[in-house]
Amino acid sequence: MNIRIAGKAARRIALAFAGLLLLITGLAGAAQAAVAQVTTSMVLHSAPNPSAVGQAVTVTATVTANTGNLPPLGTVTFSTTGGTMAASIVTLVQAGSTTSSTASTTATFALPGNNYTITATYAPANVDAFAAVSQTITQVVTVATATPTATPTMTPTVTPTVTPTVTPTVMPTATVTVPGAAAPVVTVPAGAVGTGGGGSLGGPDAGLLAAGSVLALAGIGIAGLAARRRRTPRP
Repeated sequence: MNIRIAGKAARRIALAFAGLLLLITGLAGAAQAAVAQVTTSMVLHSAPNPSAVGQAVTVTATVTANTGNLPPLGTVTFSTTGGTMAASIVTLVQAGSTTSSTASTTATFALPGNNYTITATYAPANVDAFAAVSQTITQVVTVATATPTATPTMTPTVTPTVTPTVTPTVMPTATVTVPGAAAPVVTVPAGAVGTGGGGSLGGPDAGLLAAGSVLALAGIGIAGLAARRRRTPRP
């Protein structure tokens, strides 16, 4: 059975069908626009900062979905001026049950006394889902400070000076008294007689020598007294 629709009815049906197509297309465009409006934000962090020459610096990018309830997916590309990145492109990993994802890498810097720029760019897994964002931070690299070496202080050792104790030598003396004389004839120190070699006798030898000298002098004195008596006439 053939059904023909002609005239105004056919035109009405055609217009209705075209309107339906336009409605479907408009709804799809609106949905796509709504999805494209979902935005993200990024926080870039490096630690330690400042850092020393050759010290490993951990660089972390945290990407958060500003709308919706799903964490961002995709990769983060890291770049720096004057440094070396352990990994340039890192895949985002969901941070717990939140709507944030993180990506981390390690950077090292060889030149001291400079400020280096670190940049991270987020590339979403679905370009229609999240807008790409990027952020830049500054990494300060300082010169390592040398630790001074302590110089030991030498304390001089004072050697005490020993002062010798001089003990005086007491030399014995011998006194010879001549009978009849008004005063002793002679007093001879026991060590006063020289040895002929420039030295002095001491101890027993000096005593013997002094005693012999005294006896000799005593004999001379006695002999002189006897001679004087012989010359003197008796009354």
